[in-house]
Amino acid sequence: MRFIVRLLVAVLVGATVVAAEPTPSAGAKNSNGKTGNSNGISVGEPKPFDNRTLTIMLESLSATLQGIQTQSIDQKTLAAAMATFQGSRSSDVTSALSVGTLPIPSRKIETIESSGNATSSGTLLPDASKTTTTSDRSGLTLTPPALDAAPAFSGFTPTFGSSVGDLLNDQVNLSYQIFNLRMILERSLSDRLTGSDPRAQTVLGFNVTLDPPATAVDSVAVVEVTLHAEEKSLSLVALMPQEKTYNSATFSTKSNAFGGTAVVNMIPVGASTRRRSQTFYLYRDNDTTAWERTSEVDDHDIVFGWTFRPVLGRRSVPPGFRQMFAVVALPLADQCTGDELKNKKCPSQKLTARVQTYWKKYDNSTLTSFDKDQVNRARKFGYAVTFGLTKPEIFKDRYRTDRTYKDVIVNTTAAYEHNLGPQVDSVEWTLVGPKNAMISISGKNFFTGTDVVMGDKIYHASDGLLLKSNNSAQLITSLDAIASGPAVMSGRYGSAISIATKEPSAPGVFVNEARIGPSRAGVRTLTLFLQSRQKDENGKTLLLKTGQLPQTSSGDQITPLVTVNGNTIPPPYFIFDGTSVDDAVGRVVLRTSISDSMLTGSFSTIRVTWPFLSGVWTSTLRKTEPNANYGITRVGDKSFLLEAKDEFAGFVKGTNDLAPLKPDECWQLLLGDKPFKLNTSRCTGDTTQSTGVTGHAIIVTPTSAIPDRVALLDPRGATFVLDVPKLPTGDASPKQIVVTQFDSVLVDLTVDDPSKIVAVEANQQPLRFAPKSAKKEETKIRVQLTRDLTSKPGSLDITTLDDSGKTTTTRITISPCQTCK
Repeated sequence: MRFIVRLLVAVLVGATVVAAEPTPSAGAKNSNGKTGNSNGISVGEPKPFDNRTLTIMLESLSATLQGIQTQSIDQKTLAAAMATFQGSRSSDVTSALSVGTLPIPSRKIETIESSGNATSSGTLLPDASKTTTTSDRSGLTLTPPALDAAPAFSGFTPTFGSSVGDLLNDQVNLSYQIFNLRMILERSLSDRLTGSDPRAQTVLGFNVTLDPPATAVDSVAVVEVTLHAEEKSLSLVALMPQEKTYNSATFSTKSNAFGGTAVVNMIPVGASTRRRSQTFYLYRDNDTTAWERTSEVDDHDIVFGWTFRPVLGRRSVPPGFRQMFAVVALPLADQCTGDELKNKKCPSQKLTARVQTYWKKYDNSTLTSFDKDQVNRARKFGYAVTFGLTKPEIFKDRYRTDRTYKDVIVNTTAAYEHNLGPQVDSVEWTLVGPKNAMISISGKNFFTGTDVVMGDKIYHASDGLLLKSNNSAQLITSLDAIASGPAVMSGRYGSAISIATKEPSAPGVFVNEARIGPSRAGVRTLTLFLQSRQKDENGKTLLLKTGQLPQTSSGDQITPLVTVNGNTIPPPYFIFDGTSVDDAVGRVVLRTSISDSMLTGSFSTIRVTWPFLSGVWTSTLRKTEPNANYGITRVGDKSFLLEAKDEFAGFVKGTNDLAPLKPDECWQLLLGDKPFKLNTSRCTGDTTQSTGVTGHAIIVTPTSAIPDRVALLDPRGATFVLDVPKLPTGDASPKQIVVTQFDSVLVDLTVDDPSKIVAVEANQQPLRFAPKSAKKEETKIRVQLTRDLTSKPGSLDITTLDDSGKTTTTRITISPCQTCK
């Protein structure tokens, strides 16, 4: 009776407290825009993430799944399963029967013998003695016979396993599951296209923080998101995480025992029983589950969310921070033209996100959850009987929040790529050794994954590229790499861009002339004459001064790089304005030194460039090797032709500065111990041994024997060592072919078989040819020489090619014409 009274008092007090507690209306909002009070579930504003990053990750995952799929069908496992047994059955029956009567009781026999004096009634006298003998027999209790231990089965030890068909079905089903995952990662065509245009997608991130209150015991937290796109249909592509689970184990043991005895009609009856059970299994305990449902308000909206459950035997949701993602396909074509990018008018999509949070009651035994509108009749009856005391407090309106974010802007991929692409504002480089330089790049959007392409190498973070921040990068590389050509930066977003600094006002330069001096101890002087690319209205090249060359922002002159045959000449260089002394007025002179090893072959490619500037600040010139500018052609037993192939100098200027020679400045030729002056139009030399034909050709007739090697001396310091070819010896030697300058003639060349000749050329020009006659034993062909080929005195090499690929070269001497104009 007292218990009932106490229960009634508690119920009345509880009902009074419940009635006195104010309940906020469903539409009431507090200062931060949320309906009701904080319920322990906080969700931040939706944030668009880079969809391309997610796509790259999904493609990598799909490739990994493809690798797993190739291993899902294992032929060896299937072959081994053919010898296994799928089942076995063994029986063992042991019986015992025992029937008994009432157990024989125990018996005790005692015998007493007396001796000595006694009265007639048996009373012992003082001198009497007594002997007692006792024998016992125990009682007999019958028990049921015991069963012997069952022997182990022997003689048959099969190997058990799944059947081949079942195993194949399991492997095929695994392949189907991998197919399913890969198709999900590939995304549907409707999510990738809107009409015939690519469909824009976005990854929305939601920051969820859980801090469950004390009333949220045996409850799940729910985050529900509704997305709206202004009367246009949205599509939910994926939710991440889709689910988060834990591997849990359950182990339970149950044991029952019963025993008893009774006597029925003098017959004993006994019985006992024991029953045991043990269960062990693994299961997945879901911490997070994602879901989607249809909207009850607008068919164009999508409604999705996540449910967070207690796990591992706990009664509440683990508190903490969680990052959730939703991939959404938008009703927007993922396109943006170049003009739209330039004017920053790319199309975009505005989304409205409504985020609701609330709690639901959770039944751990059935893994189900329910809200106040989903309570069954039994629970409703329990709530009514207890006057609402057992009704969960989380069902009240104050445990539900509602917030709307109206301006979630999603742009096209092209807009993101353009705005996040790398941009270079300035580039500076500094020598850090004889062959290396450090490049400092300033700009923005230098994110992780940014690479620099320079020369034939891609520089990553492991190759010396240091991304100091999003606005600064640093690279240490060789001078050869810098001088090899333009450098390109490939960023995490957008297209690759050229690494270039601000252009100077001058329109660029080109190498007008290059002079390579004679060798002195393996070193030569290289002089480059730079000329402006800018011209006036009459087409005349404007003057160039050193002040017009590229400069840094602080006014310092930017150092160019000079390469010869691909070899970079380390700075510093001497750069100065040209004067009339070196015949370089209006040009800028760049002078440096090079080694003989840089000059390979008869020609050299010289290149000057200002790194990280446009192509107008790069110029290339092909220069003939100094010794190749002069040659000797044997024209007789006692004379040879000395020729200058340099069209700018010849024998009337010096090779160092190309200034005209003075009358007392003469070229000399050293044949023996003493040189003699060459007779030219600028110098009266030794006329007995030399005859100047033109400014580029001199016939030399030495008074002594012609040596195998001579030295040509420049009056201004250069020296050229030349080999003198020998005359052919023997009757089999071909006769020297000599033609006159400006002749257009037919010459006969000796070949092995005229019918096999397929081509004839000179100076990379094809020549007309034909057999000299129709005779089979003919060994000559007739070749036509034009005036273009004989316009310069000297020697001309004619090359013949037969059908087997064999080439033969014949040298023809072109003698100068004295009367030609």
